Amino acid sequence: MHADQCFRVFMILLVILLQVACVTANTATMETISVPTEQSTAITVPHLTSIPSTRELSMASIEQVYEVVLPTSYSGTLPDGAAAVLGLGAISASVSPDGMYFIIWSESEALLYDFATLKPLWDQARPGGAVTWLLGGNHVAVGRNVWDIRTGNLVFSSPVALWSASKWSPDGTVIATPGSESSIVLFDAQSGQEIHRLELPESLQAELPSDVPTYNQIDISFSPNAEFIGATYGWFITGDYNGCGGALVVWSVPTGHLMHTLSPSSCWIGSISWSPNNSMVSTAAGGRYLWDVKAGVLLKEIADANSITWSPDGSRFATAINVIHAGEKSGAPIRVWNSMILEEEYSINKSNDAILWSPDSSRMITTGYDDMVMRIIVHDAATGTELLSIPNSDQPFGLSANNNRFIGNQYFSYDASDYDNTLVAWSIDGNVAKQALTFRGTLPIVSIAWSPDGRLIAGGMGWNYGFGLAIWDAATTRSQAMLDKEALGLSRWSRLVDMDWSPDGSTLAMSLSADAGVVVDVDNQSTRRDGASGLVMYSPDGTMLANAQENQASVWSALTGNNIQTFTLEGTVINALAWSSDGTHIAFATMAEDAIWYNGYYHPGGEPATGEILVWDIQSNEIITTLRGVLGVPYSLDWSPDGNQIAGGFDADIVGVWNVASGTLVRWLYGNVDPNSEMAYVSLDWSPNSAYIAAAYGKNPFFRDCNGCGYGRPGKVILWDAATGTRLRRYTAHYDEVQAVAFSPDSLLLASGSLDGRIILWNMDSQ
Repeated sequence: MHADQCFRVFMILLVILLQVACVTANTATMETISVPTEQSTAITVPHLTSIPSTRELSMASIEQVYEVVLPTSYSGTLPDGAAAVLGLGAISASVSPDGMYFIIWSESEALLYDFATLKPLWDQARPGGAVTWLLGGNHVAVGRNVWDIRTGNLVFSSPVALWSASKWSPDGTVIATPGSESSIVLFDAQSGQEIHRLELPESLQAELPSDVPTYNQIDISFSPNAEFIGATYGWFITGDYNGCGGALVVWSVPTGHLMHTLSPSSCWIGSISWSPNNSMVSTAAGGRYLWDVKAGVLLKEIADANSITWSPDGSRFATAINVIHAGEKSGAPIRVWNSMILEEEYSINKSNDAILWSPDSSRMITTGYDDMVMRIIVHDAATGTELLSIPNSDQPFGLSANNNRFIGNQYFSYDASDYDNTLVAWSIDGNVAKQALTFRGTLPIVSIAWSPDGRLIAGGMGWNYGFGLAIWDAATTRSQAMLDKEALGLSRWSRLVDMDWSPDGSTLAMSLSADAGVVVDVDNQSTRRDGASGLVMYSPDGTMLANAQENQASVWSALTGNNIQTFTLEGTVINALAWSSDGTHIAFATMAEDAIWYNGYYHPGGEPATGEILVWDIQSNEIITTLRGVLGVPYSLDWSPDGNQIAGGFDADIVGVWNVASGTLVRWLYGNVDPNSEMAYVSLDWSPNSAYIAAAYGKNPFFRDCNGCGYGRPGKVILWDAATGTRLRRYTAHYDEVQAVAFSPDSLLLASGSLDGRIILWNMDSQ
């Protein structure tokens, strides 16, 4: 294998390690968990209904009914110092093994629905987390909490610390967690006590080259009867070619004894799949390998396949290559096999991924591209015949018990970057599908704006091309609006750059990249286009709108749209702008244009980039002040309410405060967060009562238009005493990077928005 091949393999493995495990439900009936029950104390969840969409489907046989149901109020335990949590973040779905129920869940919330009636069975949302159906579907684990489906009671909350790679055993008694790169720890789920520590066999460790420290753990999986546990391991070297290796290791769960070390002939080691009767285990390894579990004998190698799913009755399994390029048809078909004789029965050329079986094994759902449109396709499992095709959909999550409903993601187009965090429950009648229920989550929050009266708070959503606007009532935490690109009248290429609420509270100005800006009428949720792009901010009296893009800043009349003043900063890029309280000056955070290189931080020569904070006098159209002692690149700034000082946040772990009249540094504010070359104080706000300065330490804005820019780093918000520079709090409750902070007009609340899709309102009274 060449060096570039090794690198590609390594990256694939890294992605597998980072992604949250999707747990396949099992139908085995086990002994009931016998522990005392505790009634849930979660609060009642309001629902947001009747939000229109203009998405057009190309099939005349598909009837659309737009009813949006979304648990919009957080009912979990609030973080220390928080007054409320707004938004669920990314939502997912999970269907019970018998197809009777489904759960809509996020890291924040989970709500159980009856699949037959599409009505919630739990009238209160539960704390969120990954879902595992236990005891054949009688109980469900959501995160570390186990709930009785029939009563809605909490059965127990496991003390085991769960990772994204942690797995519940199907009977709910054991949790497996990576102990290190080369070990697995089995815990008693109820007591949290360690049962076994499963180490890699010495024979496998001996295969590692001397310069390779350890194997990478790829996947962990219990067998359906919880008798066995398997894990896949691999090692790769990037750069100079140095070989690779991998293995599937199987242990006995009751004893912890090693059963088999199964080494395929390929380094492409990957996910694990068990047959429903526990007799076979399979792993991806360049192709797909099937072994006899007890004997450890290789039964079959299937080339051109790296995924496998078994029909619930065990009679068939399907394999796919899972290599999809946007807008292209699969280069390899889905193949359906007889699991008794391990011979192919038929293939499906139109589909290419996401194989899912109905509970009775009579239907199969796949996804595919056709005419540049992503589709969910329903097949007759006996013959592979296509029964129904749903455009603009992908990733099915499950079918109902009688095969008349299923749930899938919804997309704008074949490009996965258009994902808008929407799940749809489809009703099927013959070859006709009806969009019966739509669930809307929240996309990553990259901008925050309070209404001038403090009653509403808006979150600008989007990372790459997924985009939308959410508005909440700050007092009740109820969602007032959730508008996607189409509702805003935007193209699929639009990206949110900045957002500001007009001082009269009537409109929101949203500036975009690769598209004209949008002004949203808040009362009737209508939109109109304007020319704003880049950074945008209303003047304090609302008569003017400032706009900055690259090296040019402009001021426009908010009433007529006429240009009032334009200024060009040669050789620079404007990172942030802020109005003075009297509306006569605008401060710019800038960096040298030739310093922008790849990651937006370093000059091609390797020297750290630097920038300036400038003050522009609008009337004279001149830069009247350049703040002295600026350190690094400023990415955020704000004026003190009295207009005498400016605070600026940098690409180092530091915020500076300057006297505007003299241009001299007053003090440095230190956050003492872990410095990172791709992180910066990307948002900063001075409280209206002058008491506080808050800043968000997150992703450099130059990365906002790329794929995969959120790496799951816990977000950080720092709060300082503005008068003394004393650090008061460091908030770390977000699951992902924080991109925006904003104080309420009365200074009683601080809002922080994160790539986890949530806005947390922090109570300043607690300071």
